[in-house]
Amino acid sequence: MAASRTQAMDAPAAVVSGAVHRIEHHDGAYVVWRDAGVRGRVLVHIDAHHDLYGRWAAGKQHRLTIANYVYAALEQGFVREVIWVVPDDTWRTRRGRRDIVRTLRQIDQGTPKKKPAIRMETDWIISAALGKPLHVCTAQNLPQFNEDILLDIDVDYLIIPNIGYRDIDVYGGLPWCWPTDLLATLKARGIHTDLATIAYSVQGGYTPLQWKYLGDELAQRLQLSPQDLTWAESMRRAAEAASSGDFAAAEAHYLTAHDLLPEAAASWYHLAHLCAALGRVQEGRDYYRRAIDLDPSYRTAYNSAGFWYLWNHRRRQARRAFERTLRLDPDDAHAHLGLGLVAIREKAWARAASSLQRALALDDRCVDAYRALGRLLARRHDHAAAIRAYERSLKLTLSGQRALADDGALGIGLDWTTPTDPEHHTIHADLARLYAATGAYTPAIAGYRMAIAGGANTVGNQARLALLYARTRRLGKGARALGQAATRVPRDLATWLKRRWRRLRRPGLELRRKVIFRRQLAESKPSMWV
Repeated sequence: MAASRTQAMDAPAAVVSGAVHRIEHHDGAYVVWRDAGVRGRVLVHIDAHHDLYGRWAAGKQHRLTIANYVYAALEQGFVREVIWVVPDDTWRTRRGRRDIVRTLRQIDQGTPKKKPAIRMETDWIISAALGKPLHVCTAQNLPQFNEDILLDIDVDYLIIPNIGYRDIDVYGGLPWCWPTDLLATLKARGIHTDLATIAYSVQGGYTPLQWKYLGDELAQRLQLSPQDLTWAESMRRAAEAASSGDFAAAEAHYLTAHDLLPEAAASWYHLAHLCAALGRVQEGRDYYRRAIDLDPSYRTAYNSAGFWYLWNHRRRQARRAFERTLRLDPDDAHAHLGLGLVAIREKAWARAASSLQRALALDDRCVDAYRALGRLLARRHDHAAAIRAYERSLKLTLSGQRALADDGALGIGLDWTTPTDPEHHTIHADLARLYAATGAYTPAIAGYRMAIAGGANTVGNQARLALLYARTRRLGKGARALGQAATRVPRDLATWLKRRWRRLRRPGLELRRKVIFRRQLAESKPSMWV
């Protein structure tokens, strides 16, 4: 393989001798490589995700996303070999190494029948993608290179302890690895690059917003920036003090960091949450406002741990996170949306409606709020209002407004890709059911056909479509839809059984989390990160 283990080379004076590009969505790295004319390079991909999912996901030419841009780079010839550097904890346990192997087996090899060969070694897992070498290791086990490599770092690597997201009790706790430690390891391995990319990955909930600044620190350290990096050391000392409950020392260090780098928003953002944890709400709001004024990108749906907890079925922690955000900014539409979604899962329908309506009063372009409200109204059998809410959400996505599900799945599109709304087909199916309930069979049929064409090709949707065809006396089309429903039965049954198994396991996991959460509440000092 090109990245062979050779005799140790003299460590370079700097890791990077060329450009360092900072991006939010990680698929922006593909654009950087394309514009730089990159061809046939070795890629060192330091990330908690391999980002190699290929065309198998859609059954056709894939669109460029944060999950497949490395695959696209292999396919287009930008890269000839990939070294995937995983968080250390992944390698330490047998379970973590199994996670790697299971993930590698899901990578498309360019043909439906071809399976990747996977070989385990002491320090490596060796596989392939599209016939090109793919190796997995930790930073300490990187080989020595006799050429400049492409360096690609996701900040979430510093935060997520293992690729399986296991045993994360507090989302946004201290990084397991700091930029200085990572770069010291790269220098010790003789890594040198003429082109580096750093992805923040805040959108989608991968990197907690409080650690976004680590990407800035990485870039400055990689470039041996003449700017004094004492601010970064102060931020680290502050975070470590806050983690140990010494909030007085943490506050002093955060203020020092601001004095050293007054144009950065990170110190104000951390101070805002520190004050919120101590009950100094007005001070927290002032700090929060200063952070947003300095860096508007901090005004994001992912400005708290709320959605991460919600997506991981941890409702109580999600509610606390959204409530913390609203203490700092009472007009945060996404925090109100989050509370509405929590209330829906708790079946507190009146509270859910109130939160969702508040979210839409603050932001009438919030796609997710319209969709959640549509489901709530449909449950109340207010079909006309539910239809209006769903149709408004579709119009917004068609005009370019993103849903939260889209933020986590799609970054920068290329000319040959078509960005789509991931929930588009399911919303059409919901609309079709509502139209059918009101006797509007023609738009109901159109809705089911669009849903099925978009990917919601389920037994239920095909059967409902067949029934609608029967009611409108189109028996031939109804028979074909019924036949399609029959062919879907085995696959849908297997999917249903998997979901039931997950639901059966969930109460045990929920009980464990509740016990841990209650113990943390009983034993801990005020927490910086909910």
